[in-house]
Amino acid sequence: MPSKKRNFVYKTIHHVYNRGILKQVIFKDRQDYKSFLKRIRKYRQKYPVEIKAYCLMPNHFHFLLQEIGFENPFIPRFMQQLQNSYAKYYSQKYSHSGRVMQGTYKSKQIKNEKHYYEVFEYIHDNPIKAQLVNKKGQWEFKSPLRWK
Repeated sequence: MPSKKRNFVYKTIHHVYNRGILKQVIFKDRQDYKSFLKRIRKYRQKYPVEIKAYCLMPNHFHFLLQEIGFENPFIPRFMQQLQNSYAKYYSQKYSHSGRVMQGTYKSKQIKNEKHYYEVFEYIHDNPIKAQLVNKKGQWEFKSPLRWK
């Protein structure tokens, strides 16, 4: 089945997310979260996307990404490299065979400023809804509440 056509046009902002296959945990310990964050930094240098917000949860992750590639979009390459690299790390560490992620990441283009702030709040409320923390700002593996 062909992959879904995505509209990563210069300056557009997208809610990008994925989860572990069958909703399985993809971040089993602190080292896993740190490894994913390290990979974000690495691939952001190679494929410069603007990260407006992010949150890593035990079995999934969310990003708000702005496309800054003018002629060639960076978000698809950034996400592909990030997910593939992390899947290799995870498979090696846990002697896992098969897929790690649910498949290709999902993305939804942000329509307007109101939508942007709704998604920003949704991303940062994830750890509270999952009862991992009691208050915003307590979850370590997310962007600051007052992000760019």
